[in-house]
Amino acid sequence: TATNITPAGIGAWSEADFIKAMRTGIRPDGTAIATSMPWPYYAQLTDSELRAPFRLLQAIPPRATGTR
Repeated sequence: TATNITPAGIGAWSEADFIKAMRTGIRPDGTAIATSMPWPYYAQLTDSELRAPFRLLQAIPPRATGTR
């Protein structure tokens, strides 16, 4: 099952949590993001560039984990 990145899945993440995770590959709870997520490439983006996908994901209606 794919990770739920709608607000139901990352809803508790702050914008700062999201940006840090995209730069370090570590979720706010301290677990590693799967290597299939190309976070090293996102780590090169500016804060402003990382805010855009975070805000987009926050605008998507929440879905229960495990549904597509």
